[in-house]
Amino acid sequence: MSYLVLARKYRPQLFDDVVGQSHVTTTLSHAISSDRVAHAILFSGPRGTGKTTVARIIAKAMNCSGRQATGSVHPCNQCRSCREITLGSSADVFEIDGASNNSVEQIRELRGNVSYMPVYSPRKIYIIDEVHMLSVAAFNALLKTLEEPPPHVMFLFATTEVHKIPVTILSRCQRHDLRRVSHHDLKAHLKKLCDLEGVTVPPESLDLITVEAGGSVRDAMSILDQIMGGAVDGAVSHESVLSTLGAVETSDVLGLVAALIRRDGPGVLGAVQRFYLHGNDLRRLFASLTQTLRNLLVMEVAGPALLDLPDGETKALSAMVKSSSRGFLTKALEVMLAEESAMRYASAPKMAMELALIKILQVPDALAIDTLIRKIETLQSQGAVPLALPERPLSGPGGSGGSPGHAAALKAPDGPAKAPVRDIGARSEPVSAPVPAEPPASMPRAPIPPASVSPVEGGGGAEASSRQSGWNPSDSPEKAWTLFLDALRNNRPHMAPLLAKSTLKKVAGKSIEIEITASRFALGRLKNGKRIELEEEIRAWFGLEMDVSLHTIIAGEESHAGARQGTERLIKEAKDHPVIHEAIRVFNGTVDVNIIKEEDHEKHG
Repeated sequence: MSYLVLARKYRPQLFDDVVGQSHVTTTLSHAISSDRVAHAILFSGPRGTGKTTVARIIAKAMNCSGRQATGSVHPCNQCRSCREITLGSSADVFEIDGASNNSVEQIRELRGNVSYMPVYSPRKIYIIDEVHMLSVAAFNALLKTLEEPPPHVMFLFATTEVHKIPVTILSRCQRHDLRRVSHHDLKAHLKKLCDLEGVTVPPESLDLITVEAGGSVRDAMSILDQIMGGAVDGAVSHESVLSTLGAVETSDVLGLVAALIRRDGPGVLGAVQRFYLHGNDLRRLFASLTQTLRNLLVMEVAGPALLDLPDGETKALSAMVKSSSRGFLTKALEVMLAEESAMRYASAPKMAMELALIKILQVPDALAIDTLIRKIETLQSQGAVPLALPERPLSGPGGSGGSPGHAAALKAPDGPAKAPVRDIGARSEPVSAPVPAEPPASMPRAPIPPASVSPVEGGGGAEASSRQSGWNPSDSPEKAWTLFLDALRNNRPHMAPLLAKSTLKKVAGKSIEIEITASRFALGRLKNGKRIELEEEIRAWFGLEMDVSLHTIIAGEESHAGARQGTERLIKEAKDHPVIHEAIRVFNGTVDVNIIKEEDHEKHG
């Protein structure tokens, strides 16, 4: 007898033998035991997951004389019907290939034969594989018979592309969806087959075969069959498995990814050179690298629960995620996907792969604008990054002139330098963090009158609570608000753009109402902690006892017609923010602007 491949030799003959499809086999077993099996059943799912196998087991169970005698749900595999169905020679079970028997004439012939009684079995059963290949006319010819077949007829359909089947057919069938077999179940099944065949295969080789199979039992068994053909003295080496499959060692791919994360250019290109000299298929390496980067990104976003991988690879990826970032992984995967077609058709795949990896090495870690602004403001508050702003004279109640938003060290006559102060109109305050002794040449100082110096200890809320009011009640609301904004530009320049389109609506007694029209991005910053800081500045200028009411209006989003202009305005305002300009100057980088919805902004803080 000729050699029988593993996929045929160990084809499941009972429901319990089917790998990884318990959700289907359990349902069908209960249906058989309660005699509630549908006359038309459709099995859908990926290739090699057991659709036709389950259909054969049902056919045997429905026609098994031994099962009917014992009352079991499983076929006996000993009676005439079971043996003939297993061999494919049953006179009452017909297996039809839908790809080669898809014409309307062949379906009409089938429809004419269903009226005849089975030869010796209780039922006449038709198994149509790849049923989606039938023509539209053939499906239409089958409709009536499929809905109301003779009592002795059953239809069992199998397909990998269920979306191609007309809904009129789907509505007449009981549908069962088979899924890809998990890595753990498939590896255990391969290990069982190796024991039955008496061949020793390393566990890492079984992991590699399982990954290559992609959840298909038939593919895994075909690969294992090929590997066993090269066994020496009943044993297979991992190196021979790699050579046979043309695959790349998982640990080598992980090492290459780790070098990318470290931005180790020589290590990355050296690894590619080693792969090339060892004769590895660089296109397979490219695919493995892309898949690994995808796995890393999924693990960073959702954890290991969504990854069906070997335990060793999962642990390695978990450790690697801690040293990377979501922004880098996203950009790296984008580069790999963009270069996929170039790699596939390149006459020099080594050069194409090196170019793609060099592009990844140049990818900086992306930061959200809000995060970048917070980092720059922290550096500013510590005096590490002076904010370069144009000279702006002040016209506050206490006099004119002042510092353009930077700290100055004042020296009293015949005495040491006093605490550095920040000028805000006629009032001054100390800066809690040290600043460079000399500002850049592009930031000239304006002389500060000695009378305006009033050293105060502390910062933040303590500063605001210790200042004297700079508001003159006789001023008009427009003038009072203009003077406040001029002072705010010097005291807290990062907040001034938030009030660019603001209005002092009313000052009555101890209450003050302010209307702020700004972008959704700017108003989101107010909700993100800047509101308290702004209220402190307002009370410091208009009076500590003031009850501040802020009314906000989202600019550019009053109608759907202005939505696009509003988005463009958001991007422009973000890019024109002085802190962003300073960040670009200090870090010599670029800025990516992403518009975040207000609810997302509040959720992520």
